[in-house]
Amino acid sequence: LYHLAIDGLDDAEEVGKRVAQDVKDFVEGDGRAFSPEAFAAIISDVHRRMQELVGLASPPAERYAALVLLDELIDVEMEEGTTQTTRYANIVRAVLWHSAHVALTDADRAVLACAARALGHITRAGGASFSGADFVDFEARQALEKLRDARSEQPALAAVLVIGELARHAPTLFHARVPAVLDLIGLALCNERANVRQVA
Repeated sequence: LYHLAIDGLDDAEEVGKRVAQDVKDFVEGDGRAFSPEAFAAIISDVHRRMQELVGLASPPAERYAALVLLDELIDVEMEEGTTQTTRYANIVRAVLWHSAHVALTDADRAVLACAARALGHITRAGGASFSGADFVDFEARQALEKLRDARSEQPALAAVLVIGELARHAPTLFHARVPAVLDLIGLALCNERANVRQVA
């Protein structure tokens, strides 16, 4: 995680999955030989490094690889009976709703799509102490607000990606938000940026 050599987004997918497998192998194997405190410290370091990699200061390929890693770890029990749902959701939100108003590259758009897929996976996976209805309601409200107030491509694109993932992975819970989506989706369908229109 501290010495990633990534050559473009295609390579980033492979690197993220390879590192995820290493982490899974550790959690399910060698990690059991560590004391609970040492194990928790190692996992905390993995999470801290993921958070660093998804930051805007990192190249898109590294951000993409970190999100693939996160997505692969969503269902992994890091401790007895617990996943990292809330922690991962916060990392993904930071990617989706960052406030930098810059022109997006194709690589940036791929990072947003990967983050939205991870959010959809979190929606589907849930976990202990996870209220699916509250989660979907919060994410849907946030996406609709961002879509309504969008002044640049990034929030508009992130919003339509998130709305699509929520509808796909939690259709029953998302149903109550359909009227609001129909009221606002025209903003995306008429957006001046082709990428937003196509995703909508």
